[in-house]
Amino acid sequence: MQDLTTSFFWKAAKSYSLMALLSAFFCGFIHGNLGEIFRIPEAPYRMATLQLLGVSMILLAGLHFLFKEVFPSYMQHRIFFGQLLKGSSWVNLLSLTVLASLGEELLFRGVLQPYVGLSITSLIVCLLHVSPYGLLTAWSGYAFCFSFLQGILFAYSHSLFPSWLLGILIHLPLYLQANHDSQSP
Repeated sequence: MQDLTTSFFWKAAKSYSLMALLSAFFCGFIHGNLGEIFRIPEAPYRMATLQLLGVSMILLAGLHFLFKEVFPSYMQHRIFFGQLLKGSSWVNLLSLTVLASLGEELLFRGVLQPYVGLSITSLIVCLLHVSPYGLLTAWSGYAFCFSFLQGILFAYSHSLFPSWLLGILIHLPLYLQANHDSQSP
């Protein structure tokens, strides 16, 4: 199992690294300045950003609990990946969490959403989050709902202050929780 964990980790890390680098490259062309994308909100917007982050966490936690209670396959999927990552070091899990958050946010919010819209971007996220057997499951539905909700929050926060830090910060807890599940006995 340790060989499978190591293999999965390195494949995921390479994929998310490549996704982040290519998306950053395209975002640099599309938006002109990557520094603007990661800039910390100015003082008048910091409290609004923190409030929106709090609201986002509450909404996404509610979405998690809804799917957990209504769809047993949602938790089966999380348990599967938890077992796959079991035994990974916290450094590996943290680096995978950051790479996944950066890669997915830059690709879906930075490259795709401005051109294909929120609904199509969410549908693409849904199709990319299939079960280990290539099937659409409750996990795919959760990914669609999560992406759609996060896209709305991103668009609203971006109208307040043009930075993508909020989207990345919203994404981090999802992966941290999934990685935490893998460390539970």
